[in-house]
Amino acid sequence: MILPEWVAAVVEIEFDEVQRSKIAKAIEAMKASEFHPESPEVPGEMVAGNARLVGAIVDYCRESYDLDETLEMGISDWRDLLLGTGLEHEDWARVLVEKLGGPTDVDLLSALSLQPRALRIRNP
Repeated sequence: MILPEWVAAVVEIEFDEVQRSKIAKAIEAMKASEFHPESPEVPGEMVAGNARLVGAIVDYCRESYDLDETLEMGISDWRDLLLGTGLEHEDWARVLVEKLGGPTDVDLLSALSLQPRALRIRNP
């Protein structure tokens, strides 16, 4: 799963390898349902879509929700994750940067595509 560098760093600090693997699998399941953030014309949209969902997961878990319960909710209906974390509106990028402590010295769209890289997880 490809994420902006700063989002991946937050996830790697807050979750162990097994949890990161669960998150990556859950994101793929969420995207397979109705959420299709990637567009062939704009590759950065995939990164932003991943960041939006992962940001919601991180925020839920910071509020003392269990990771497995959070992932089940997201797979059941990913929109619940976005609604519960304030990432459901057009200003979701600003909210995400504020919640996760993202870079503030660049514009929001740049922050979402800043140095994309794969999340470090074990190979299945």
